[in-house]
Order: sequence, then C-alpha cells, then structure tokens
Amino acid sequence: DQDKFYMDNKVDQAGFFLRQLNKEPWEKVVPESTGILEAQKEVKVYTTPNSISQTRAVGMELAKRKEEELEDIAIVLADEKLLFPMLESLPAHITDVNVTMGISFKQSEVYAFVDGFLSLHEHAQKRKEQGLPFAFFHSELLAWASQAISALIGPQTNRLAYMEEQIKKSNLSYIDKESISEKLGIDLSTDPLFGPLFQENDNQSLLEALKQMLSESLGLAKDKLRRGLIRKFIDMAARLNEILTKYSFVSDIRTLRKLLSQTVSRESISFVGEPLQGIQIMGLLEARALDF
Repeated sequence: DQDKFYMDNKVDQAGFFLRQLNKEPWEKVVPESTGILEAQKEVKVYTTPNSISQTRAVGMELAKRKEEELEDIAIVLADEKLLFPMLESLPAHITDVNVTMGISFKQSEVYAFVDGFLSLHEHAQKRKEQGLPFAFFHSELLAWASQAISALIGPQTNRLAYMEEQIKKSNLSYIDKESISEKLGIDLSTDPLFGPLFQENDNQSLLEALKQMLSESLGLAKDKLRRGLIRKFIDMAARLNEILTKYSFVSDIRTLRKLLSQTVSRESISFVGEPLQGIQIMGLLEARALDF
C-alpha cells in the first residue's frame, strides 16, 4: 500500500491510512516504494471450460518449471473451494507446499463423499416409503461413485465407464440391488464401495458403514492432508454416534444430514507447512502481504 501508485493518488483508498500516518508529526514514517507500474510484467491468459480445469492448467504449467524456480512461485486462488482440486493437480515432484489460507471442513472432499452417501440413502428411503423399490437415481449414484474418495475405496475408472454404458443401454433410471448385480455385474457381497451403499440400515449403522469405508481408504491415501481429513471425520462420526444413542429423536436420515452439516460447519482444517520453502498457495486476502 505504500507504493507511489497508491500514495500519490488522493482518491485511491488503498493508501488512505498510510497517507494519514505520514502527516505531521510522523512525517515519512512509512517509506514510499515504487515498482507496481515500472516493473516489467508478463501476463498469460488461459482459456478453460470450467473452474476445475483451471487447477489442471496450473499443474501443467508447474510441471514445466525447474526445481529452483518453484521457490518464487505463489498460487493465488480467487475461489477457496478450488484448494483441494489444486492440491490434487500439483505435479508429483512437488512435495513442499505451504497453504496460508483457512478452509471449512464442509468444503472438503471427505464431507462431499459422506453427504453424498447419506443423500443417496435419503432419496432411496423416500421411494421405499412411497411403496417403490429401494433404489438410487443413476446420475446421483454415478456422481458419488466418481468422487476422489470413492476412487480410493474402489478403483473403478474403467468400471464407471462400463456402468454408464450399461445404464444407457438398459435404459435404467433407478439402480436397485438386482440391476447392479445382474446388469452391471457388481458383486455386492465383496465390493467395498457399493456393498455398504446397498445395505438398508438405521442411522447408526450408516455412520458405522461410513467409518468402515473411510478407515479402509486411510491406508490408501497418499497425502497427509487427505489422511488428516479422514481421521477428523472418523472422530466426528464417533461423537455423532454418541448423540444418536442418547437422543432417539434423530431417527430419519434427513435429520442426521442436518446434524452432520451443523457439526462440520464448526470444524476448520489446519494446514502445516514451511513458509520459506516450496510452493505457496493462498487466497486473495493473504495475497495482500506479497511484495510483487
């Protein structure tokens, strides 16, 4: 804010407080600097179809950089929700990452997996109450199965493509136990992802199934951040189970989802990193501290 671009412009509010500070009797307490307009800059514009693709483009650009260049690179995210896709898009050789922005657990991929699981059960339960078979809408099922955590539990890149092809071929709108076994060829008795999903259970059993699935994925998660998120939910699930045992009114899945949403909204994710080493990832607010 002490750059001449802001200090000399009496209309610009960015330098307002520093201009006040530099008045008598504290004249020139804050030294002026120049460089924002004078320094040579190179700006490249990339066109991407969606926000997630932006993180992929950044990852591809970082892959071209040499190791010594990474120390001077900062990634500024205008949308905090892109933090996890950005971390996923970093090249494998980048191991030192310092995240200087906070994020709610509700925005994590673990919560998306858990809420998607419960949402599927909530909608299937409503169908059953209406006298219809217990089944999941095909697009919602495929969206949940294609999530990052789902891929850890049941590696299925080719299987998802086959499922989608068979769903279109058989003209299936809703997927029940019979159709997923016979037409999609999935053995529910051994499948670690779809097996627990197709079990009709009460709320406590659903939480236990989620804990079991995430516990199995814990050993497969490579990065520390994802393992920390999984452990955090396992702890929350244990606390939720105590509430369900104590209060019998939390009987339907909709109430459980609301209770879970309120619980995770108070939880934040803490990041550990080395400020003087590796790639720096921050939000717009944190970017104000950068010396361009």
